[in-house]
Amino acid sequence: MECYCGDCLNAMKRPDSECNIACSGDSIKKCGEHWRLSVYSNRGNIFVFWFYVYT
Repeated sequence: MECYCGDCLNAMKRPDSECNIACSGDSIKKCGEHWRLSVYSNRGNIFVFWFYVYT
């Protein structure tokens, strides 16, 4: 997984330390952070998952 910051697919890569929220389906894996997203590619399709953290 890679974490990016921006509103387009060519956004700047962010450090893994900024993507530290555990995935709900597999808590061992990380799925983003506040104002961060994880982008996955599967057979050429793009899936974007947003995670909001309210404090």
